[in-house]
Amino acid sequence: MSVNLTSKQHGFAMMEALITAMIVAIGVSGVGVLLLRSIQATQDSSQQSQAMWIVQDFVGKLRANSPAAKSGDYIGSTDVTDCATLPTMCASYNINGTTTNIESSENCSSTNMAAYDMWTTVCSLDSNSFDTPSDFIANPSLNNTCLERDTRNDCIRYSITFNWDIKISRGSPDASQRTNTNSYNMIVEVN
Repeated sequence: MSVNLTSKQHGFAMMEALITAMIVAIGVSGVGVLLLRSIQATQDSSQQSQAMWIVQDFVGKLRANSPAAKSGDYIGSTDVTDCATLPTMCASYNINGTTTNIESSENCSSTNMAAYDMWTTVCSLDSNSFDTPSDFIANPSLNNTCLERDTRNDCIRYSITFNWDIKISRGSPDASQRTNTNSYNMIVEVN
């Protein structure tokens, strides 16, 4: 008596194919999530590098204008809400191909230069182009505090903090709780 094995194995190859397809689908989705996380990490690292460069540039401006730094003109905060009001400028600049002299350099004070330095660290001169490094960072803000004063009441040490928004987390239905903030801080001594 011979038994027909093929009739008992009907559908077994189909089950193997479905299980293989399911394992491959899980693997491919895992690779997709890994790729997404890698792209996010690369973007976060890029923004961190950009923020470090922005703060280094700002420190150079602060040290170049040491009279204003010592008198405390760099103390304060600047964020994107301040970008609507252009501060007094101490040189000509080019917007849309026209040169406009806002303030002659003879009339520019160190206080004006400090306000302009803080503004240009966060804001852009021309909203139609990318002309400042912070244009590539989401919601930048700058906060400067005086940490130490000398016997003449001059500010000789600053804490400079640059903040920006990073990736959106999906854990909360409230939009204000889905944005994370990153920051870069530097302590600077003024000569």
